Amino acid sequence: MVGAFSRQDTTRRQVLSVLSTIPSLLLIDKADATCLTGDEASDCIGVYKESILPQSSKDGGDTITQSYGTFRPERPLVVLTNPQSLDEAVGMLQDQRLAIDDIERMITAGDMENAGMRVLRVLPRLTLAGRFIVTAMQNTVPQIQQMSDEVTALALVADNHIGKALHGKLGSTTVAQLTLLSDIKVVKVSLNNFIERATSFDSR
Repeated sequence: MVGAFSRQDTTRRQVLSVLSTIPSLLLIDKADATCLTGDEASDCIGVYKESILPQSSKDGGDTITQSYGTFRPERPLVVLTNPQSLDEAVGMLQDQRLAIDDIERMITAGDMENAGMRVLRVLPRLTLAGRFIVTAMQNTVPQIQQMSDEVTALALVADNHIGKALHGKLGSTTVAQLTLLSDIKVVKVSLNNFIERATSFDSR
């Protein structure tokens, strides 16, 4: 038991260490590099992501459509699908957990670009599933908002670091892989905790 608690404490310290790097990521010049969350173009890997705007009650439907407008008119619309039930939201998170295993394998194989592309697909789904779960559970489960925010923030750190690796800014390939695998490890831990909490609520 002592060993188990020690491992949990160590992992939690790793999560907090990664989260502490987020303020520096926010210094990215939005005008130089900005993408909508959900844009899966390769040039969005590692750049600043505009948050997905909350859907108003009058919008309805199961999709959110985002546009770059006049800022980048050549870019296509980004259409995202909202979960429509708690079961669906939890299932969406579980699918992203499997995707993160794939990302880990890609990084291990040195396939950074495809790992980055997969992260771009994961990010909006973490956000939308998390929002649904938080709305359903926020009055019942303490810290559920914090758990959702943490998962998304850690995935954004991984995205940023993959972008740096692709531009040779994380050192050698081996050093970059070690950094990214550490990032992915803490994303997995945080997402596992979030899924466990949401699943326990869903089964009541």
